[in-house]
Amino acid sequence: MLNPSTWNCWRGLVRCKHFLENLGVCEGVFVLFRGYMDESHDKDNRLFALSCLIATGKDWYEMERSWGLHLAAKNKELKKAGRKLLSRYHASDCSSMRGEYEGWGVTEQIGFVKGLFGIFRHTRGVHAVGYVVDLDDLCEVFPEWAKDRLETAYAILPKFVMYTIGDDFHKMSQNAPYKVTLFHDRTSLLNSPG
Repeated sequence: MLNPSTWNCWRGLVRCKHFLENLGVCEGVFVLFRGYMDESHDKDNRLFALSCLIATGKDWYEMERSWGLHLAAKNKELKKAGRKLLSRYHASDCSSMRGEYEGWGVTEQIGFVKGLFGIFRHTRGVHAVGYVVDLDDLCEVFPEWAKDRLETAYAILPKFVMYTIGDDFHKMSQNAPYKVTLFHDRTSLLNSPG
């Protein structure tokens, strides 16, 4: 007779197996990639950018750990100087030196960001996809959506990113069967308030 904790473990494995079967990933190799998408636009809402980083779970963990260590080292330096600590890296605030980056100098800002970019250089398996679109051009192609240019960009560019990810995976699969399944998980840990 199985004890309750062993039974719950087996039940969990059976549920996981059914979940994977429904995704069609029981044949071949199943690889879970983690990714992060972020968007940005200029103050005039003329240019809109959307990019995505993807990595295997192990590579993502290593990159996330290095990122956290870089932030922790900077916060240690800021705390020692009696300055405002960083809750996370926020590109637009950093580039305009506002919010948590208020009072920073250009040299400090560039040094900090170069350290973050260095993490990507030392990570083995990060795949990047990105698009930048001129919203005037986009609304010329889709005039029916011209009244809300940002909504149009939010609706269209993720599709381009997902298509490109699928196309890239197809090229990298070297004719082996593959399937890309997208899970959308928005976490409050990465989203800044406001």
